[in-house]
Amino acid sequence: MSHNQEPPSPRSAGPDEALRVELRRLEALVATRDTAVARLTSENRRLEVAFAVQRDSRWSMLGDVLRRRPFGSAEFVQVVRLGAKLLQSRLRPRVQSPPAAAVPLAIPEAEKAVTVSALVRATASASPVTSDALAPYRINIPSPALGARRQVVHVIANFMTGGSSRLVVDLVEGLGAHYDQRVLTSFAPTPAAYEGVPVEVLTLDSSPKAFSDYFIRARPDLVHVHYWGSTDEPWYRRAFDALDKLVCPVIENVNTPVAPLRSKRVDRYVYVSDYVKDQFGDGRDAESVIYPGSNLAMVAPPAARGDDGNTIGMVYRLERDKLDENSIDPLIETVRRRPRTRVLVVGGGTLLAGFRHKVSAAGLDGSFEFTGFVRYEDLPDFYDRMSVFVAPVWQESFGQVSTFAMSMGIPVVGYATGAIPEIVRDDALVARFPDASALAALIVNLLDDPVRRALVATRNREHARTWFTVEGMVGRYMQMYGALTARAD
Repeated sequence: MSHNQEPPSPRSAGPDEALRVELRRLEALVATRDTAVARLTSENRRLEVAFAVQRDSRWSMLGDVLRRRPFGSAEFVQVVRLGAKLLQSRLRPRVQSPPAAAVPLAIPEAEKAVTVSALVRATASASPVTSDALAPYRINIPSPALGARRQVVHVIANFMTGGSSRLVVDLVEGLGAHYDQRVLTSFAPTPAAYEGVPVEVLTLDSSPKAFSDYFIRARPDLVHVHYWGSTDEPWYRRAFDALDKLVCPVIENVNTPVAPLRSKRVDRYVYVSDYVKDQFGDGRDAESVIYPGSNLAMVAPPAARGDDGNTIGMVYRLERDKLDENSIDPLIETVRRRPRTRVLVVGGGTLLAGFRHKVSAAGLDGSFEFTGFVRYEDLPDFYDRMSVFVAPVWQESFGQVSTFAMSMGIPVVGYATGAIPEIVRDDALVARFPDASALAALIVNLLDDPVRRALVATRNREHARTWFTVEGMVGRYMQMYGALTARAD
């Protein structure tokens, strides 16, 4: 074929090729629609939270006081207190996250006819594009032990699929024989991510009395707060204000790389890694580290691994809390250096369209497989295909998806950010962030060295069984729950 010759049309290429072209076109339309739905859903949620945060902010409260008439001594005291708190917050050092860059949205020519109004109509009738749109996970609560069970309330900003929610589920299942547990949250998806535990939804718009009434009805013997800060801080503060009227121990888990929400009501702060504790703890005796446990029976290595020695993969919600638009770069660079490499990207989210666009722009569509969201129970099948697990994160408080890989006997490599070095425990398996080329070199070296991969795999399995089992985690929380509730009796 000469350089000026037109490529054959789908019709002239035969019915099979025409069908494949049409399927790719439809997949691109669906991906574009899903991206639009995800962005609109996320933006709506962001605006709701931002409005609530603004309404409950100290600046808003200060404005309300200044507008109050008559303006007396009580109002003057409020102004002084609010002004002092505002000045203190401005002077307090803050940990800065990388700025969120816009994700490029690739829209092929064939898709430009899809109008904004059509996307809005699709959004109105579609489920939110999250893993919670899959069948809910049914929580398995064991039969109660003899005697009355103590009451535990888990306070968590949203009860969607994710590491913090999974920790709650593991505690409900692991401690269900001894503790009657329930969840208070500001958001639970429809359909639910988890079924089998009582869930109460109180948004930031709910009155302080609604929060207080909930705790009065629940009558908890212990409250376990799962905190991750950010824009959900006002909601957590509302819950803490209601806790002031209770007499029961309170545990605060710090599940993300943020400073804990300090309160005199907290009896024990629990960090999910030494990294988070070292960065944000204050060295008090009431601080502990408990790694989130993994169901290693579910992710036990099979008798015969299904990996082909050429497949690398990552398993994440494709969102900006841990990843960014450049997280796909080391995977692309690996395929460029080692063309026979296959890449498996498990998970969905708002970064998915941008990842696909970058892969297509690199001409590597045939080397990548994007699964979208998958069921929790199906994860082992995808891990089994991987020869190397990649953690291309810009921040990570723990990383349970990495411990899943370790339990399966898969080497883990990643950026030396957050708790990744703590989990991997080998400087030769981490690269400086955000050096995609260096991380790709680590991946290629492992793929080309099956003996080293086997040694790392054996070490990973042993470390996972020692530190990252759900049974070990539940046992440590059981001991903590028992000590705190006994002290409160």
